[in-house]
Amino acid sequence: MIIKAECGDCGASGLFRGMCEPEGFAAVCGGCQGEGYVNLKITEFTRRKGKRGVHTVRLSWGAGIPITYKEFQQGKRPCEK
Repeated sequence: MIIKAECGDCGASGLFRGMCEPEGFAAVCGGCQGEGYVNLKITEFTRRKGKRGVHTVRLSWGAGIPITYKEFQQGKRPCEK
């Protein structure tokens, strides 16, 4: 399913004003190419997919106590120390 959604980069204006644009100027938004919207492809979640080659799972910033991938698949989550 594809949904037409407001562009979050420009607030649906199609224009962007940043530090480089002088007063009174705007640039065409790079997120939506000036359209004011983006097309989002939505795929309904049915199940978590597997990931080949993984044997250990940890928190994203590397902290905490790692667990095995099998434990992760069974619903356990790594925790902080």
